[in-house]
Amino acid sequence: MTFSSSCLVVIGIISRPARWVNLFKIAGDDGKGRWRACFPAEIDESDDHALSDETIHDGFSEHFPKNGSYNLVHRNLYKTHQRVAAKSGWAAHS
Repeated sequence: MTFSSSCLVVIGIISRPARWVNLFKIAGDDGKGRWRACFPAEIDESDDHALSDETIHDGFSEHFPKNGSYNLVHRNLYKTHQRVAAKSGWAAHS
């Protein structure tokens, strides 16, 4: 599948009792497509812990189990404004 540079396709939201994930297929640098996943961070979790290889691999393993490690290309944190979180029911989780 080839993507245009502005293409973004939302694939789904997966919810588990302890953690959810938003999963997207984006164009990627080569235009062939790359998976992007967004996981929640705990309110009292440090940025370093949320961005650690162990935490990110644990999130992927919980939802997308496989043998071996995942090829992590990029990672960063997004802050959800509490008004948005409250309206969407994420206030206790964001």
